[in-house]
Amino acid sequence: MTWKSHKLVSAAIAYAIGLPLEGIIAVTIGSITPDFIEFVFKIKHRGVSHFWGIYALVFLFATYHALQQPIAGLIIKWTSLGCLLHLFEDAMSKAGIPMFPGTFKRIKLGQLYKTKYPSEAIVVLAIIVLCGLVKAIKIYLHTDTWQPVILFWDMINHGM
Repeated sequence: MTWKSHKLVSAAIAYAIGLPLEGIIAVTIGSITPDFIEFVFKIKHRGVSHFWGIYALVFLFATYHALQQPIAGLIIKWTSLGCLLHLFEDAMSKAGIPMFPGTFKRIKLGQLYKTKYPSEAIVVLAIIVLCGLVKAIKIYLHTDTWQPVILFWDMINHGM
């Protein structure tokens, strides 16, 4: 995906899962970090900077660290989530992402698009629409519309 597509898709996912504005911003920054690392350090595209294990460890560390240092921990957690989303998005491409650094085995999830082709725009639009639907459903389910159903369910399960 292009940087623009990564930012759009990752921001939409962050919004759909209910992150606050600062979380959405951190995820969006993280969504271009693997490619930015390649650009800065002049390393092979979709090589070591696209190894999922690095970002998964950072995410797990930051999740724990967020309990001790909430602000720094959350920013690192959200940024590493953006990196992981970047890899998920690239894994949907025809080229995929490396299973492990230095190997030719790749993770390919559907081979849904080719970068800078119309198929990329279709996938980006589909994900954004899906995220919008998820957010709308979440909002609808948390309105007072469902309060009588929830009360009725509680009465059935816990008695009157």
